[in-house]
Amino acid sequence: MNLLISLYKNMSIKLKIFLTGTTVIILFLIINFFYIIPVMRSSIIEQKKLKLKEIVETQYSIIQSFNRQSRNGEMSVEEAKNISIHLTNNVRFGSEGKDYIWINDFKPKMIMHPYLPKLNGRDLSNYADPNGKLMFVEFVKICQQYGEGYVNYMWQWKDQKDKIVPKISFVKSFNPWGWIIGTGVYIQDIEKEIMSFQINLTVIYVIITVLMFFLILFISRDIANPVIEVTSTFKKLSESGGDLTKRLIVNSKNEIGEFSRYFNIFIEKLNNIIYQIKTSAVVLTDSSKMISDDNRDLSKRTSDQFSSLKELSSSIREIADGVRISVENSHEASILSEKNIRLAENGGNIVTELIDSIQEINQYSKKIGEIFGVINDIAYKSNLLALNAAIEASHAGKHGRGFSIVANEVRDLAQRSGDAAKEIEALISDTIDKIEKVTVLSNKSGESLDNINLSSEHVYKIVKDVSLANKEQENLIIRFNNAINKMEAITDENTSLVEKTSIASKDLDNHAVDLKKLVNEFVIENKDD
Repeated sequence: MNLLISLYKNMSIKLKIFLTGTTVIILFLIINFFYIIPVMRSSIIEQKKLKLKEIVETQYSIIQSFNRQSRNGEMSVEEAKNISIHLTNNVRFGSEGKDYIWINDFKPKMIMHPYLPKLNGRDLSNYADPNGKLMFVEFVKICQQYGEGYVNYMWQWKDQKDKIVPKISFVKSFNPWGWIIGTGVYIQDIEKEIMSFQINLTVIYVIITVLMFFLILFISRDIANPVIEVTSTFKKLSESGGDLTKRLIVNSKNEIGEFSRYFNIFIEKLNNIIYQIKTSAVVLTDSSKMISDDNRDLSKRTSDQFSSLKELSSSIREIADGVRISVENSHEASILSEKNIRLAENGGNIVTELIDSIQEINQYSKKIGEIFGVINDIAYKSNLLALNAAIEASHAGKHGRGFSIVANEVRDLAQRSGDAAKEIEALISDTIDKIEKVTVLSNKSGESLDNINLSSEHVYKIVKDVSLANKEQENLIIRFNNAINKMEAITDENTSLVEKTSIASKDLDNHAVDLKKLVNEFVIENKDD
């Protein structure tokens, strides 16, 4: 398939037109012989069958009119039948006037046959054609089922008894008299008519084909010759070194003439374009040279900017490292400050508990002093009682000697108790003084710890603020560093672009020179003249 397409593409226009026309003619003939003629054949057969039906229905109407007359009393039924049989027997039609109508009944029995009178009155139940078909029985079946219809069978050729040929007949029942009216046409007659039609149609097709062949030949030459001439002119134009001063000769107003005219317009426009390109090539060469020079300057400036950004980026990284260390130290200081605050809070709590304990001890000491005061008072009173008892014992004489001894012992005990109570009272008083001093010192220590706690909290806030500020500064430096890195990347890309632009400008310069050489190859009309 691809080979055929390739062959067709490479054919000349004349051969393409000729083959296309020939293909159309062949397709036309194929359609006619394999579609139109078979359709016409079927149409002719249908027309013949309709004609048979019209003939039988005409005779049917005549017989029906005589039946009405007999029913009206104008004649008897036998007279009406005899007249109908006589008229039907004389009916002839066809091209030779030998086609006829017959009548049989439903037994079946022949009522009237114009060419075979020996069949009149005969029972036809077993009458068959050479193929064994009981055609009269078929007539009866068709009329009993449908009232009318067509039957194919073999029958003698018109009035030639020895010639048996295919025939198609139309039969219709006339129920009032029990008749079947029929007529037929020979297939051979239809074939002759079809053959005559085919011959006439073939002659017409041959004439049309010959005319179309010469018409295609004339059209192909009329189209191809101007195209060949245009091709020849194009060839000369291409061989003349791009001479745009050449023009086609316009000698007609058809498509080829229009093509030549528009081609000349195209060449004129192309001449103008080449002239403008030639002028622009000179300007382009100068401009590309300027671009190349500017590109070199830009490349140097971009390289210097890239180096500066490198140094700036290095400095910012060092600053970032210092800020990062400061952030880490601030974070550690913040943690230590937070620990100091917690330790100061714990110390304050311990001192508070100590102050509370010392105050309780002071209260207990005071109570003990009061108790020893009571003991001292008891010792003093005991001493007075012992003294009184001694006096009373001396007054008693011998009888009070034992009581005197007890009173002395009680006095000694009371005295020693008083002395001990005084010593204890002095110790307790000294202890109370020392406890009061410790209480004062503890209160001052608590206040100092509270101040230390407040200072630690303040230091913690300051350290935390410094840490946050350092963190923000670190973030700003990171963002600034990222921006510098982006600028560095962009500058690097710009450097690459500048290099590519430099290469492109050199290529542009070379192409401009090549373009100038190419346009100089064309021979054009100078528009400045």
